[in-house]
Amino acid sequence: MKALVTTLILSLGIISTAAYANEKETSNMNMLSQLCKNVFETKEFNKLDNYIAKDFVFYKNFSQPLNYVEYKKNLVEQGSSCKKISLLPFENMIAAGNKVALQYTRSCTDASNITHQRRVMAIAEINAQHKISKIWIVTHEKAD
Repeated sequence: MKALVTTLILSLGIISTAAYANEKETSNMNMLSQLCKNVFETKEFNKLDNYIAKDFVFYKNFSQPLNYVEYKKNLVEQGSSCKKISLLPFENMIAAGNKVALQYTRSCTDASNITHQRRVMAIAEINAQHKISKIWIVTHEKAD
């Protein structure tokens, strides 16, 4: 079953590498893939409530953490400056227990059709209600 799920995820282009995971870990990885596909890439941030816990905390590049309201506001602002946002496919995705680690390139195409890319390493923590309770990310500009 694990091999079948890994093969399916790889064939859908959601991630380019995968490790074997149990059912809960696979479910957590699928949820994060769906979050990126259904919310971030479509910029439908009103769907964020389906994935994020109300007591959510977001940490980025060792700065002050953001709560759910601040995080959502920040996403809407970023989304308005990007004509198109792309996060998929993930380069690496590994799950252990209730945490999922991701490595990907975030692309943002602005109004002038210039694409800006950032390398991202993220760790998401999933709570008992199957919602994301914490995200830690570290980013840097992608080298050409």
